[in-house]
Amino acid sequence: MSAIAASLDDFPDSLSPMVIKELRQGLRTRVFTGTLLLLHVFLMLTMLISSFSSDVENARWVFDTISSLGLCLILPLRGMNAVSDEIKHGTLEMLRLTRLSSLKIIFGKWAAVALLCLLVAFSLLPYLAARYLLGGVELSAELLILVVKFLLGLVFAAVLIALSTIRQPWLRSLLIFVPLFFGGFGLLGFLLVTVRGTTAPSLLMSYGWEGLVWFLAAAWLIFAFLALAASRISPPAEPLSAMKRSVHLVTMSLPFVCWLISGDGDWLLWVFPVLGVLALDAMAEPLNRVPTAYACFFKAGFCGRLLLPILAPGWCAGFWATLFGSSIAAVGLMIAGSTEILPYFFLAACSFWMACTILLILPTRKSEDLLPLLIGTLLLMVAVVSLLGGLGWLSSKASGKLSWVLAFLPPTAWVGAQNFAAGAERKEFLQLSLRFAAVWPLALATLSVIFGRSLARVRQQAMELARKSNAAAVPRT
Repeated sequence: MSAIAASLDDFPDSLSPMVIKELRQGLRTRVFTGTLLLLHVFLMLTMLISSFSSDVENARWVFDTISSLGLCLILPLRGMNAVSDEIKHGTLEMLRLTRLSSLKIIFGKWAAVALLCLLVAFSLLPYLAARYLLGGVELSAELLILVVKFLLGLVFAAVLIALSTIRQPWLRSLLIFVPLFFGGFGLLGFLLVTVRGTTAPSLLMSYGWEGLVWFLAAAWLIFAFLALAASRISPPAEPLSAMKRSVHLVTMSLPFVCWLISGDGDWLLWVFPVLGVLALDAMAEPLNRVPTAYACFFKAGFCGRLLLPILAPGWCAGFWATLFGSSIAAVGLMIAGSTEILPYFFLAACSFWMACTILLILPTRKSEDLLPLLIGTLLLMVAVVSLLGGLGWLSSKASGKLSWVLAFLPPTAWVGAQNFAAGAERKEFLQLSLRFAAVWPLALATLSVIFGRSLARVRQQAMELARKSNAAAVPRT
């Protein structure tokens, strides 16, 4: 009996040690116990009140609000400082001494949050059953809504863990709480739609193959942010760029498959979020000067050499990966017949490349952590564009003519073409804007070639390592 009790007091050995460590810490925190207790106290009070009244809609609203806050917000917030605390206390290097890969470390932190959310989600099932017995709800729809909230919580936890790798607390807080504040209105709308009788599955998840697509989209988001976090703490000798970019490029083909199946061109719009994550991830990678990071491409032979320019670590290859992904997106728009969107898409891509070019021309390119700098540059560019757009609007109102100065920069050109130009003037304005915008990808391509040549010696050493490794692998007769 004592052996059985001892085995029940601990986690099984089949779990990852990182998951066990994070689960032990998570179960002991006051945030989890307090959230669980308050959640059930409020839900029990709600069930008692609803059992004595006929107002089922108010009870539904309270249940949706409490469960959404717990699963989608409070519990995932545990990942906000998941990696930054390890870096701050100097324990990240100790974790690496255990021979755990960076991906296993990050996955363990996320899996612990996911299991805590799953525990809370299972604890909500008796309330769903009680509400079904009281009447007024559809059990299958309510279960599906709970699954959607659980998936949203898992995605949000992955985002927070990725942001926790940013060392600047002010930037991390800005990137978390500003979108969270504005996203709260979206969550409120989600709850109101649920209360009014239009169930969330009809908006967020459909049955059949479309439901599978939504599930795959959530899985890709979780992978994208966890892989980003893992690559930021991984040693230079073990880059994850090839795996990340391969998955992103394959994911970009999924909207095309959905478009071919359904015939709905709106599916192709999902290419752009994937392209945005790919671009931000690829262009935030510093140059890698470790030969072993490139040896795997030469070991793979011709296919490896062919994929080296877009899958190699560092922003030099990252630019060509974003250019390749942008070409795929442009081809998709042309196939779908949305050629009128192409100029705006090109201006948006050139706006991102402009921010990258500015970042790489300045001494900031020598930084080992380009992600905060790139995000800061993009935020600064948004502020400048807003200011210039306002000045352009005032100038247009005062003179009664379009301010052609806006055409010199891609982001201001995008704003000017959308809001200030019309008819033949818009077409002429777009043509001029596209000529100026093409300067930025050409400049970034030039920088990629120049800095790529500085890695020629490193790649030569990687080729020699691959040759020696392949020779050692051949059995002697």
